[in-house]
Amino acid sequence: MDIIFRARKILGPFSSFEVLDELPGYLEGKVDPGIIGSFAGIYRNTPGTIEDSVVVGRKGVQVIRKDSSDIVFYEEVKDIKPFLPGEGKLKYECLEVVLKSNEEISIPIRNGDGKLRDAFEFLRFMRRAMSR
Repeated sequence: MDIIFRARKILGPFSSFEVLDELPGYLEGKVDPGIIGSFAGIYRNTPGTIEDSVVVGRKGVQVIRKDSSDIVFYEEVKDIKPFLPGEGKLKYECLEVVLKSNEEISIPIRNGDGKLRDAFEFLRFMRRAMSR
């Protein structure tokens, strides 16, 4: 199954996910479509800002930080798991990615309700993308 289709099917129902067919003006200079491939969409952790957002593309995801960004290519991921922010808290706020180079990257996914946090569905999408 195509990555774009899969991303939109799994992540599309999230209120924090916006489907993108092309690069919108607010992402110009922040995201290069030549690097992560054609767009599936953007996951916004905070409405109204792109800081800490995750752009999902055909080749990988790009995490937009305040002054920088991290790119995670699906084919370079060795391991991925949800991260608990502290003991006793059952609120997953990010995914911890270990690349084949052993570099670790955190992907913030903070929204969703109750036990079915968005992080779990994003994790499911990432695992499917890695296995294609």
